[in-house]
Amino acid sequence: MKVKPTKLTLKNRLLLAAVLSIVYTNVIAFIIYGTVVYHPQHMLFDYVYSLVFFLALHQTYYWLQNQLETRLKAVTQVQRYTLGLLIFMSASMLLFTVIALVPFTLLLQPLGEIEFGMEVRLNYTINLLFSSVYYLCFTAFHILRNYHRAMINAEMLQKEIAQAQYEGLKNQINPHFLFNSLNVLSTLVHIDADLSEKFIDQLAKAYRYVLEQHDHELVVLKTEIDFINAYIFLLKIRFEDKLQVSMDIPAEKLNHYLPPLTLQLLIENAVKHNVLSRESPLVVNISVTEDDYLVVQNNLQIRTQEFASTGVGLKNITNRYEYITQRKVFFHILGKSYISKVPLLP
Repeated sequence: MKVKPTKLTLKNRLLLAAVLSIVYTNVIAFIIYGTVVYHPQHMLFDYVYSLVFFLALHQTYYWLQNQLETRLKAVTQVQRYTLGLLIFMSASMLLFTVIALVPFTLLLQPLGEIEFGMEVRLNYTINLLFSSVYYLCFTAFHILRNYHRAMINAEMLQKEIAQAQYEGLKNQINPHFLFNSLNVLSTLVHIDADLSEKFIDQLAKAYRYVLEQHDHELVVLKTEIDFINAYIFLLKIRFEDKLQVSMDIPAEKLNHYLPPLTLQLLIENAVKHNVLSRESPLVVNISVTEDDYLVVQNNLQIRTQEFASTGVGLKNITNRYEYITQRKVFFHILGKSYISKVPLLP
């Protein structure tokens, strides 16, 4: 991850430099003189130079980071940070010499509290410690800040991708449902005109539901069941007594939510993959468990298929639930039954 520090405003830079200059000056004074109160003229000079020093040091830090990111892209982050620390400490020494030592030598005389050479060596030593801590703290702060921003951006991007995928999943349902319904209608037209008319009425009702719920992530179970009754009517026209569907859903569960067309896809999946006949009708039972799972169970009469199943319908349901909730969906064979369980959401 690249460290791209955001520059502070002038007000914040001045405030930060002022705080650091007070801490820096008092620490040096206490180490050198054993007190934070010493010669007033010397104190004033130390506060002024340290304020200017930290303002310049702050600008040096940002300039150095930009140069390292631009010119040393090929090296590792550890190498870049290590080199940056060494350069920053050297720059700090240079700034101290130009901003503090030279003006002090020219403007003030050593005031006798401590031997001047010793004071200079202590100042350089403390300066190196301060500059290294300054560099490490600022770099760590900006790494954490950029990491946090990257996590937020990644999360937003993931949500956008998931939303786009979810929209794609919903868009798969409309043409799929319409295609199957028109296939049924094309068969009925040649068999029974009156039945075809009833079929068209129910198809219009069902497809109106599809269009109305297209932009919704969730729908009330009662509304889904109203649609399913129309959908089952369409299936019964085609299959007659070859298909039997029963529902046992407590009234208090009807206000729960699920992704629209989930129940339709589960029933369609049962019809698609099983043999339907008068001798062995496909029996579909729809119920709700105490832990708020909608269960669709059918007897297994697996159809011999010319082509392998793609599983698009069940994948669609699984993917939509993964987008909406952490509760899992279940599809499994138990004995001679196929059972689908999808969670109802409060």
